[in-house]
Formats: sequence, C-alpha cells, structure tokens
Amino acid sequence: MKHGSRHTYVNLGCRCEACRAANSAYQKALKARLGTRPAPTHGASGYTNYGCRCDVCREANRAACAAYKARRGKAEPPAVEALATELPGVP
Repeated sequence: MKHGSRHTYVNLGCRCEACRAANSAYQKALKARLGTRPAPTHGASGYTNYGCRCDVCREANRAACAAYKARRGKAEPPAVEALATELPGVP
C-alpha cells in the first residue's frame, strides 16, 4: 500500500498522517477550483450538477424523472392499498 496519496485515503481507508495530509491538500485545491465556478442555473441541471435543492430545481428534476420514466415505459408504482391482498391462510 502506497501511503501519502488520496487514493489510499479514499479507496483503502488508510487514515495515517501522510494519507490524511494528501486528502486535505486535495480538498483545499478542489474548494479553490469550485470557488471560481459560475453560479448555477436553476432547473434540472442545477439540481443534478450543482446540488441545488430550491423549489424550482426540485420541480424541474421531478418533471425530468417523470419524463424519463414515461419514455422508458415505466408506469407509476401501484398504490399501497392495491398491494394489500389477502393471502390464503393469513388472517
């Protein structure tokens, strides 16, 4: 196992000082890179790409998922009442 790399920290779960320092350096660099990102556009892409959970993004993602399911031919799951059936021998 090669210590002092983010791979070892993330994938192998090593928490030695060298691996922790490598992960910390990566996180700081990532935060600096993401700080220069443009503001998210609200809608399905804001929900997916930026993790925005405002009402606009949630509704757009819900609509996108429903459209995807409709294209794939997947019906809505049956209601809970429809799932409750009487089994023989069970009161």
